[in-house]
Amino acid sequence: MTTDTSGIPQAVVSWTIPVPTVTGVSPSSGALAGGTTITITGSGFSGATGVSFGGTLLVAGGFTVNSDTQITAPSPAHAAGGVDVRVTTPGGTSPVDPAVDTFTFAAPPTPAPPPTPAPPPAPLPGPPVTGRQG
Repeated sequence: MTTDTSGIPQAVVSWTIPVPTVTGVSPSSGALAGGTTITITGSGFSGATGVSFGGTLLVAGGFTVNSDTQITAPSPAHAAGGVDVRVTTPGGTSPVDPAVDTFTFAAPPTPAPPPTPAPPPAPLPGPPVTGRQG
């Protein structure tokens, strides 16, 4: 409690905005070209101002805050490999936790080569067969 100039006690109200926490990313992989819609789960997402994929930042408007515990975002184009997905709010940026926040950019599978054609049949042993019967 504090007292203002009139001598009337005033309540002091303060709060701390929590740092967001990412607890899951689904799906956990997508194409190098980007465009995979992912769902990020965790807590403290209200008021999110950014989502980053290994340093590639999506600013507000580039993702959707569905609730304090869920965000949907399109993956950006990125080189192959795993990256941490992090959420930024006025409370700070989610800590890195590769066990739960990794998204992997993967090249599409290489198509299998066509099957090798079978060799021609071996000739039968014995004299050549002719069209006559005798």
